[in-house]
Amino acid sequence: MSKVDVLRRIVAGTLQHRKKTVDAANRQIKLLEEQNKLLKSLVQTQNSLVQTEKKRDEVIAKLHWEAQRTRTIAENIRGAVMAPIRQDIAEVMQAKQLDHLETLAVIRDERKSFARFGDGEFRLMYRREHKLKFHKNSPELMTALKSVLVSPHPDTLLGMRRCSWGCTGPSCLRRPGISSGRWWQHRNVSATAM
Repeated sequence: MSKVDVLRRIVAGTLQHRKKTVDAANRQIKLLEEQNKLLKSLVQTQNSLVQTEKKRDEVIAKLHWEAQRTRTIAENIRGAVMAPIRQDIAEVMQAKQLDHLETLAVIRDERKSFARFGDGEFRLMYRREHKLKFHKNSPELMTALKSVLVSPHPDTLLGMRRCSWGCTGPSCLRRPGISSGRWWQHRNVSATAM
């Protein structure tokens, strides 16, 4: 074999090797292009999902606002409807209601028990869906609360805020700075001698 034949073989082998390398590179380029197409599709899908989530969040925020507004309207209607009834009850209760010092004297002197009825207890009695953070509502609890209010034990005083019955104005609102856990310090809580 001559040097020329050897060189031809080397050149032919190099050319074949280069062709294989170029073919392999072209296959890699095609794979990368397909991957880029898939990645673009994924990015578009992700962007679409983000837009959908934003729209969903906007709808939820609007629904939440509307639900709060509806609840406020319902509470105002309920208050307006109940105002005459509360006024009638207040007139009856005025004759039986003790002030806070008289209440303490009766508890001390006559050894009476004291059951306090506030907003939460009234809501538990009349709204099945109402529940407190520390207590779930049930038909049994509703019945028990109504029974204590309607026919209390003779040795029990019922305590409630004066405005629970007759007040319809802003004085019924909670006073700032007084937590509900310190109800005995409220001047407008008193017992009813039944």
